[in-house]
Amino acid sequence: MNRPTKATIPSSDGGSDTALSETKGLGGGHLFTVITGVLGVMVATAVTGAVFYHVFVPSSSPVALPDAAPPAPVFPAPPAGPSPEAEALEHARATIHDLEQKVEDLEIRILALKGRIETMAPADAQRLVDRLLSGDPASASSARSILERRGGAIGGVLADTVLSMAERIRRLEARVAVEEQKASEAVRALVAAKQRAETEAEKRDRRKAQAYYELGLKAQQEGHATLAEENYGRALEIDPGFVGALNGRGRVRMDLGRPEDALADFSLASSLRPEYAPLHFNRGRALMSLERHEEAVRAFERVLALDPGHTRALKARDEARRFLREKKQ
Repeated sequence: MNRPTKATIPSSDGGSDTALSETKGLGGGHLFTVITGVLGVMVATAVTGAVFYHVFVPSSSPVALPDAAPPAPVFPAPPAGPSPEAEALEHARATIHDLEQKVEDLEIRILALKGRIETMAPADAQRLVDRLLSGDPASASSARSILERRGGAIGGVLADTVLSMAERIRRLEARVAVEEQKASEAVRALVAAKQRAETEAEKRDRRKAQAYYELGLKAQQEGHATLAEENYGRALEIDPGFVGALNGRGRVRMDLGRPEDALADFSLASSLRPEYAPLHFNRGRALMSLERHEEAVRAFERVLALDPGHTRALKARDEARRFLREKKQ
């Protein structure tokens, strides 16, 4: 153990000061410096090692397998919420309802006034009210004069009130007609917008189907049959009549040793595009794999009718006929 000893240090005035010093080991300040240096070296070593590891040591993280499905195509979704045309129609309908309610309220009030008119002219009350409501100034003025004679000032006030309400009803009904025209135009616009939206939806579906078809074709070309079948299937879920996807999936299924499934695809494809010779040829190949040679002959003959120079179909037909002859022997 190091023990501090007294040492004599000359002072500035010629005397001496006594200070503590270490005969062995290090003092506190020196020790702190050494520790700091050691820590710095350790950190530098760790950083250097990490850099060396990441640069020179191969990563052990998993990599995507060849058959891993690529991400599905992403397409923008149609905008949510009501369309401007639907909003215009709803606004027109709401306005019409409000105006009609006001007309109904006025008509109820006129009925109440008719009850008071009946006390003045019991036999003529309905006729007088109808003339006030007719919109004919001369007829309305005559009815008002009759009521004023029979009911005095009150009769005149009643007549003026009915005339005022009748005028308000006519204005409201004119507004209703305008809003009904707006509603009719909104309906036509909504129908047109719906047709456009359906067209856009069909276009989006075609783009999706085409994208999946291209993914399937790429996988097939790279030898990933299962992945190719999956992507062709996704294209057909969107567009069941996609002839290219049907043909592609049929070929993949032949490669996977499933000629019966392939035949279903080729048969549908050839029925959709009967003028396309390669589809009939592929259908004939599937029939040959299933040993349905008579049907295969007809399929290859269909190819030759469409394309007389199709040498592969000619050889395949002759082979199918040979199998048929051998069966009969």
